[in-house]
Parts: sequence; C-alpha cells; structure tokens
Amino acid sequence: MVRIQAKLLVGIYLYSQEELHLCAVMTTYAQALKHVDEERLLNVLHRYYTANDISFERAVREAGITVYEMIEYVRRKKLPIVWTEQDKTDGTRRVNMLMKKLA
Repeated sequence: MVRIQAKLLVGIYLYSQEELHLCAVMTTYAQALKHVDEERLLNVLHRYYTANDISFERAVREAGITVYEMIEYVRRKKLPIVWTEQDKTDGTRRVNMLMKKLA
C-alpha cells in the first residue's frame, strides 16, 4: 500500500513539474511575441484567411515566427483556424479590425 501511494505521489509530482514547464514555455513564447512585427503578421494572416493557396504552416514561415508563437498569437487575438468558409469570413473580419487598431 505504501509503494502504491509513493508511486502515485511521484506521478503527481512529475505531472505538476511537466505542467509548470509547459506554462513556462508558453510564457516565454508570449514574451517573444512582444517583439514580433505585428503588421507583417497581420498581413500574412489576412492572406491566410482570404487566399486558398496558403496553409497555416506556410503562414508561420512567411511571418518568420515559430508555430508555437503563431498559435499563441491566434489564441490571444481570438482568431479562428480555417476549417470552414465561416472561419475564413470571421478571420478576415477580425484581422481587418486588428489592422485598423494598429494603424
């Protein structure tokens, strides 16, 4: 019984450490996003939402950031990932609104 409890405690500790590490990584990416050229990123995202020839991965490459940074930016700005035509419409509308705020 004691061994099972010890293994459980070790498992919880390791899970907590992994969760803390993940939080630290996401915080690092969030801080890195402060230095991203937001105008360039919004232009790339506008193309992602309006053109059919650009994938999310290609948008990441063209923006010059990592996938994690792009995911964090999209999450923060409440931009959709394109699955449907409605996502494209919503994303284009939201990017245009963000571009107006930036100007």
